[in-house]
Formats: sequence, C-alpha cells, structure tokens
Amino acid sequence: MAHLKDFLLEQQALQQDYLALTERQEEAGVIDVKEFRRLFGEDWAFAYRLVEALHALCTPSTRIAFLCCPTTFVAFQSTSENIHSGAQPHLFEYDERFKTFAGAQYSYYDLHKPLDGLPEDLLGQVDVAVVDPPYLTRETNELVSQTLKALMRKGGKLILLTSQSVEHVLDERFKGIVSRPSDAAYDTKRWAFNVAKQAAYVVYPKDVEDISAAIIFAREEKLPLAITGGGHNVSGASSAEGGVVIDMREMNAIRVDKEDKIGYIQGGATNALAIKELFKHGMATTLGLCGAVGCIGLAIGGGMGFKMGKYGLACDNIVSATMVLANGDVVFVDAEHHPDLLWGIKGGGSNFGVIAELGMRLHEARPDVYTMQNIYLPEQLPAVVAELSKWLEVQTPDELIALAFSLGPEDGKPYVTLIGVADFSAEDGERLWNRFLKLGPVLSNVAQVPYDMYGALADPFNHVPGNKVQSGAHFNKFDYETVKRTYDMWLPVTSKAPFSTVMYEFYHYDLAASTPVEATAFPQRTTDKTALIGIYGYDDETALEAKQALTDIMACVSSSSTEEARKSVGYLNYLTFAGTENDTDITARMAFGLNYARLQKIKRDYDPDMVFNKWLCIIPSDA
Repeated sequence: MAHLKDFLLEQQALQQDYLALTERQEEAGVIDVKEFRRLFGEDWAFAYRLVEALHALCTPSTRIAFLCCPTTFVAFQSTSENIHSGAQPHLFEYDERFKTFAGAQYSYYDLHKPLDGLPEDLLGQVDVAVVDPPYLTRETNELVSQTLKALMRKGGKLILLTSQSVEHVLDERFKGIVSRPSDAAYDTKRWAFNVAKQAAYVVYPKDVEDISAAIIFAREEKLPLAITGGGHNVSGASSAEGGVVIDMREMNAIRVDKEDKIGYIQGGATNALAIKELFKHGMATTLGLCGAVGCIGLAIGGGMGFKMGKYGLACDNIVSATMVLANGDVVFVDAEHHPDLLWGIKGGGSNFGVIAELGMRLHEARPDVYTMQNIYLPEQLPAVVAELSKWLEVQTPDELIALAFSLGPEDGKPYVTLIGVADFSAEDGERLWNRFLKLGPVLSNVAQVPYDMYGALADPFNHVPGNKVQSGAHFNKFDYETVKRTYDMWLPVTSKAPFSTVMYEFYHYDLAASTPVEATAFPQRTTDKTALIGIYGYDDETALEAKQALTDIMACVSSSSTEEARKSVGYLNYLTFAGTENDTDITARMAFGLNYARLQKIKRDYDPDMVFNKWLCIIPSDA
C-alpha cells in the first residue's frame, strides 16, 4: 500500500509538471522530447529498441498505426531514422495528454467503442499496426480486433506487444468473489434495465482490503470503476461498461451501539434491512420508503425519509464513515478525523471513495406506525388536492403523505393515490386522517403496522420492469390547475411507458430547511416540496420520447412556483441522465450551488485523478 501511495504521489507531481510543460509548449509550438520522456514513466529503452525494427519495415509510403502504445509512437517520431524514412504514423490513444505531441496524427481511442472516431482516410489503408492492449482478456482482444479489421489493408503486418495476462491478477488479491461475464456469480442487472452495462469484472468484497484491491486493480489496468449498493440508481452511476463494478451486497452487516445511539451500517445494506435491524434494538434513523434502495447511497446523496420531520435528512444523521479512497487507503472519518471528508459525504455522494461502513445517529422508535393507501378516481382529483392543501396547513413533523398518479395494475386505468405513514397511534391516525376517507376512495387500506414494515410502502415500484428515466422537481405552489395540467401531460405518456408515475411528496421539510446550506455538502435547504417524475417501462425505440416527456413534466410540476423552484435540478438522488453526463461539470455546479467550490477542493485532496466519476462528478480545483 505504501509503495502504491508513493507511486501516486510521484504521478501527481509529474502531472503538475506536464501541465506546466504543455502551457509553455502551447506558446512555443515545440515539444521537447527529453522533457516529454521524463514526464511519462514508461519503458523508453524497450521502445527505442522496438522502433529500430519498425523502421526496417517502413518506406516513405508506409502507413503505420499505433494502438494504445503512445510510448512507442513518441520514440518512433523522435528518431532520426523516421525523418529519413518518411513513414506516416498515427496514434490511437485514450490518454489525451499525448495529443500535445502527436497533433494531427492523434485520434482519441476508447477501447470500449472500437469503431468510433476512426479517420476515414485510414480505413483499410494501414500497412503496419503496433498494438499494446491495456489489459489482456478475451473481451479486450475482441474489441481491438474490430479496430484492426477496420483499419488494416489486406496483407498488412501486425505487431502485438504482450505481457503476462491480467486475467487472474484480481483473483489472487481478492478474498471475495471475482466474476466475469461467463461466471454464474456475474450480475449486472439493475432496476432500470437501460442502465445495465456489461462490466469486465463484478467483484463482491468481503472487507475493506477487498475494496482496496479492486480500486487498485482498476487503476492499474485503467478500467472505469463503479460502486453498487442496492442497484436502484436510475442514472447508470452503478454500472461500468468494460470496467470493474464493486458490488457491496455481501457487506451488509448492521451493528448498534445503544449507549452512544449510533448504528453502523455496511455499504451493501438496503433500506428494508437497515430499518428491520435497527428496530430490533428499538431504534431508528431517517431512511427511505423503498426497501430495495441502498441505504448508503440514499444517505450520502441527501436522504429524504419518513423521519426527516423530526430528525433531519439522512445525511444530517451521519456521524462517521469507514472509507476506501482512490489510492486504496482505508480511513476512518468523523468530526475529528478528516472532517472535510465527513462534510463532503453529507450530500456529496460517491465522489470521494467507497463507503464500507456508515455511522448514523439513532433515535428511539415507537413500536408501530399508522399507514394509509387510498385510491381515487381521476374525477376526484379536485377534491383530493383541496383536502391536501388544507392538511398541509396543519401537518406535523410526524406525518408524510404522497400524492401519486399511476395506472391500475389489473385494469390499466388511471388512478390518483394517497400514500401515507405517520408516527401515530391508531386512534390518532383515524382522527387526523379521516378527512381523506371522507372523500370516498374507491379502495382504502389504513392500518397500524409494526414500525419495521413502513419501509415496504413503496415496494410495488421495485417490481416495475423495463427501461426507466426519472428526475425530481421542486414546487412551492400546490394548486389544482397546475396539478391537472401535470396529470393531463402524464396520462398519454403511459401508452408507451405504462408504469410511469408522478408523485408529489409532502415530507415535513422545516427541520432540514433550518440547517444552514454550508453545514453539509447537501445544498437543498428549502421548504419547497419535491416531486418524483418517473417514465417507466418504455422500449428502446422510444428512449428519446421518454426523456422529452420527463423534461416536459418536470417543467409543468413547478410551472406555477417561484423562479428558484423552476430552475432547480430537483432532488439530487432522483437525477437520471443529467447526473451522469460528466463531460462537463455544468450539472454538478447547478446541483451543489454555493457548496461546489468547497467540494472541488475536497476532490482535489482525495481524488485528484477523478477515479470516482459516476455521479454528479466534481472536477478538482484549487479555486
């Protein structure tokens, strides 16, 4: 571990030198080869021996392609023999730093998109190809071969640079299960079918050492890295095409310190499991209504939940964490140790490392809760909205009600549903929520249930099949006219996405809003209400329509609210495609607002190479 840390520090120093060099060279227009060689710690002696043989193959008309071997390209370009031979080299490389040297002879090459961006004038025209695959697996060979078939002319020469296969390197370092696409344990399924990607490896760690080994392996082999807890994220942040997925499901233990009232929850625990295990000790914290959602992902992304009216957001209850950082180091984080990291994971998501275990503040739980599910006909919507508006004036911190539009599972007809949970006795529940029963629902189910059952209230959504996009919207005006326009916009979408929903969520927001914005990374400290818009069950052919429908309905939900609400990206944990479009940090800047600059500094300190880059990716900065 110490050797790796030294290596990473050395590489960071070289990267700073490289940036300074490129700034100088942009002005001068010349690259000094000796300086370039110093900055890239490669086997230059071997490269120069190899190019001697390459020059023997070349004539002035030879077209030679270098795939994933920039060192050899630089050596080839910088030798005097190349000046005389006049061969025409071209570099295909993922690392865009080499563009500084290669200029027009450079093409960005993503191994996982082997045919993208190939220059048309080289298709079928390459005489010699030199290839150094970044890792040796069957999948890699198949991808590289696609590129070579497209580039090489008939009778062209191939030089393949090989080393020991990395196929079993991870197995040797790992105590848990390492799976590949052909293995029985391999599982990349996600709740949203459209975000499931084929990883090269899915690993199931048993402890922090396993997590560290997976991160180091991914870095060594330059593979994309993703983390999954419950697999419920609709943005695709838990998937890594051709990369390494750290699936935390085997690390799901939960322990309770009753004296200090802290629950220690491992990274693979779901909401349902955490609620159940904490309740065995008569304790609770703020967690969500959907049992299949990963507990840690929910908390570090903000964490709205039934108990937030009394105890604040889930992220406000985080007191500590055991994390594995981008360099493989394992650290304990609390108010005294790495307090900047503690601040960052309270709403900054998975940007700084893998959470092996989260410590959350616990509170006494009552033995049971009052629940409601009332289903109404669409023509009852005016009365439902009116009664909800009256209830909002007297809502207590113990109550949560959500208003949802959905199609009936059996008849496929549209319905309006009220779902509620409250820290009430049965008597108080009947007295305070009888107002909704008086509206005459076509179906009503009110019940006093054990506390640990409330985490199953949204479970019907766990079984919704197909592709999914979703996002949130904020609103601070709840009027029938806007709600009716939203309903009218939602209904036709269900013809192609039959499981779609709009859910207005009436959590009690006052306590969360009273926390200063700068107190945690989570920036949305407002009493504005949230809505979840989900376009669920559409086909691949209608993906663009689904995204457009999502955007339109989001805008409609907040259309009568203030400008601030209309401009909001919505609740961070609900972000779909916008949350993983990380070519720029535009969405992250909008999402984190005033907290973004501080997050950039934390990113600089703990993940300067952006190893963790899947969700609202923060770009490191000293600013």
